[in-house]
Amino acid sequence: MIPSGEEAVLLLKRLFDERLPVLVFFVSADSKVEVKVSGFVNGLATDMIIFSDGAEAVPTSIPSNRLCVDPRSIVETRYGEAKDVAGLSGEGKSELESKYGMASLAFKLSSGARLTVFESLAK
Repeated sequence: MIPSGEEAVLLLKRLFDERLPVLVFFVSADSKVEVKVSGFVNGLATDMIIFSDGAEAVPTSIPSNRLCVDPRSIVETRYGEAKDVAGLSGEGKSELESKYGMASLAFKLSSGARLTVFESLAK
């Protein structure tokens, strides 16, 4: 599914407002840089989305262990659920869901980098 920008913002806002844990993967356009962050959406503004493992609901400063993305650089958005992955058995889908969560929101950035946000099952 390809959500609109507004729908993607609503999904991120829900993760932020409800303090739901996320698992975030970032891969640079040339695939030479890969980053994984487990934590929360700790900042959501028109010029920056902050993913970090910081404990503060609204950090007073930018956490040192973080991944920041300018939402204005997002050129493509996709939403998927583990139950909809083609080619996987029911057991495979369950394993995928238990490892990464039941849904993901993927972004392609103007640089060609990719960012995928999973709603984590860990609380």
